[in-house]
Amino acid sequence: MSFFTQFPVLETERLILRQLRYDDGPEIQGYFTEELARFYDWWPRTTADGRGFVRFFKTGYQEEQSIRWGITLKPSDRVIGTCGFSDFD
Repeated sequence: MSFFTQFPVLETERLILRQLRYDDGPEIQGYFTEELARFYDWWPRTTADGRGFVRFFKTGYQEEQSIRWGITLKPSDRVIGTCGFSDFD
């Protein structure tokens, strides 16, 4: 079974890994501090950039090229990070 059929939600005692949503944009933009950003070629500097970040990963999933989860804290559902896979063969 392909995980591209339905986006898998993963749950632990403290975290939920779920599909990113456009309303996660501000939180994504917020956790990219200057210290973290030095490891990336590009990072979301504005809320609009955060939504673009989400759009990029949604497109990758729709095209079956990548999967990216939003890591959220229970019970707040606040995004504190992301993780995922890409370049499947």
